[in-house]
Amino acid sequence: DLFAKVSVEWGFTNPEGGDTHYSSLRGTNANLVVRQNVEQNFQATLYVEPKSNSESVEFEEILLNSLDELRDRFPGLTAEQTDFGWKINVPEELTETHEEHFTRVTENYLDALEEGQLPEWERTNLLTKYYITTQAYELSRD
Repeated sequence: DLFAKVSVEWGFTNPEGGDTHYSSLRGTNANLVVRQNVEQNFQATLYVEPKSNSESVEFEEILLNSLDELRDRFPGLTAEQTDFGWKINVPEELTETHEEHFTRVTENYLDALEEGQLPEWERTNLLTKYYITTQAYELSRD
């Protein structure tokens, strides 16, 4: 079974110090958790939380091998064990602020608008999303 849940809470002002965020993706063997709070200096930080013993040598080996496979595309990724699980360290040159991300998304949108069509990857994502949504709707009516 696959389940999804989204909860959002927007305040009128940011907490003192900056924006906060928490999200979690639950997997079979581990959870991927993004925390952005005072402990992370209000920077979005990815943690991999194993569901079994976090001291597991096998889990560490799998995680580090996975990061090795990603380094061609994302150089400089490392991991360190913390109280929250395995923290994934992303080099500064691979990160972007909320404002930088918003700018990039806006520029992509304006490019698509000017070209008069969505990029192929976006078209595929939209078709997939609506297929899943309509199939879920049909299943909910059975």
